Formats: sequence, structure tokens, C-alpha cells
Amino acid sequence: MLDPLGEYLDPWARDRRLSSTGMRVALVAALAGSSPFLPVASASARDVPLKFDSADGTVLEATLAIPDTPGKHPAALLIGGFGPHDRDGSRQSGMYRLWSDGLVARGIMTLRYDKRGTGSSGGRGLSWLDPLRLRDDIAAATRTLGARKELLAGHLSLNGHSQGGDLALSVAPRLASVSRVVTLAAPGRPLGDYAPNSLALVRSIVGDAAAESLATANPVQDAARVRQPVLLIQGLADRVVDPSDADRLLRARRRVGRPTAILRVPGVGHVLVSKRSGRPPVDTLERVVRFIK
Repeated sequence: MLDPLGEYLDPWARDRRLSSTGMRVALVAALAGSSPFLPVASASARDVPLKFDSADGTVLEATLAIPDTPGKHPAALLIGGFGPHDRDGSRQSGMYRLWSDGLVARGIMTLRYDKRGTGSSGGRGLSWLDPLRLRDDIAAATRTLGARKELLAGHLSLNGHSQGGDLALSVAPRLASVSRVVTLAAPGRPLGDYAPNSLALVRSIVGDAAAESLATANPVQDAARVRQPVLLIQGLADRVVDPSDADRLLRARRRVGRPTAILRVPGVGHVLVSKRSGRPPVDTLERVVRFIK
């Protein structure tokens, strides 16, 4: 299993010769490069640029993608995984744009946003490390999406990838407008279990409270608290999050009688995009659409 924290942090956390400032400089430099991303034509009739304020006043920039069909639409808020991800998921082979296009083409309105400290959004360069602020950002994005006149009332889902799935589970109980939650390759254990050696660096950047939350937040406990129906999606070729983590989340919810479905997708890895087509598997997209609708 690979280490989602260490992918960005461990090379510098292990080098004790670097000062805290030096660590930050090295980390920023390393994260400046990204994997190639080939834009795809939007499947929506209209892409609406949006800005919204988070609880601390940070302005986040987003894209609302509206289907080319009449009437009101079910909606999905797309929440990125661990790392400095923009609204398209450019570091994840454009995953979030691909998922948005696939959902919009099937009648689901989507909102996706640049994480704080990335893309066009405000915030310090490494503020995406702070899960406390990221939860506030999800709540603010949900309010923004929930206020849209194009939304079909009672049909607003949180769709979180990797750490974004765990964050969605943690905030869903306090967001009354959320009707469903979809997790995509969400870890079933605290992120601190993946990279304990990286936490000192995280603490030096975002402080004790945020580092503690990042290290110890328990997705299994959070999953059990979510009253809304949840769909757990897990690629069986995932080398970042072990496929058994989805079973941990499933068992936690079933123990307390929460409505839950699970979809295990053969042959796809952590980004849940087919190697053959370069897009999310059609049957997986359609399962998500049925669940949201």
C-alpha cells in the first residue's frame, strides 16, 4: 500500500537537517510540478464560474456545471482528495473534471472547486493540509450549491474522493441539506496510520489542532454517524487505499443500521478511471447517478 501523506511529505519529513522554513520551501517546490492533464470537452450546456466565502473569509473559486436538460437537477458536490488539488483534479489525471462531465451528461448538476491554497482559490499555500478548514470549505460549498435555483430540492449529494470521502462523512451529519453521500476510494482508518513520520512536518505548518485532527480523525466512527444513505465505491486495483478499507466503513455502518451500498470496481486504481478509456467506467457512473437520483 502506498502512503497518501508521504507522497507529498515524507521525503522532507525524513530529512532532519531541513529547518521548518526549508521544509516548506522544498515541499512547495516539489508540488509545483503536476502530471499531464488533457482537457476534455464539457458535457454541460453551461459552466458557471462561482466564488464563495468559507467560514474564515477565504474566497474559494469553483465551477458549477449545469446539464443541458430542462427543469431542475439533482446535484453533486465534488470534494478532492489529499493534496493540493484544483477543481479539475489535474494531479489526478483530470479525474474530477472527468467525473463531472460524466455526471452532467447523465443529468446531474455538479459543483467542483479549487482547494484553499491551490488554483485560483485564496488561502496560504499549504492551507490544504488543515482538515478543520477543509470541513468548513465543504459546508460553505454545500450552502452555495443548495442556494442555486437549478437544484432539485432534496437531491444534493456529497461526492468525496480519498480523503475527501472521509471529510464528507465527517461533515454530512451537520448538513441538513445533504441527502446522500458517495465516497470514492475513501480510507477506512486515520490518515496518521499511513504516515506517522510525516506528522511533525504537518504540525509545523498548520499547528497542533489541525495536525491532530488530520492524524486521528477516525473514518469508521464518522461513517457510523452519517444518517444519510451512503454509497461506498472502491477500485480493486487501488494501491493507495487498500480495498479492505471500504469493508471497514461498510461494517461500521451496518452495525448501527445505517443505509449503505457498496460498489467494488475491478481493474481500476485510486483515481477510479479506466485505463482503457481514460474515463470513469460507464457502469460505475450510472450506478452513482441512480443513487443520487
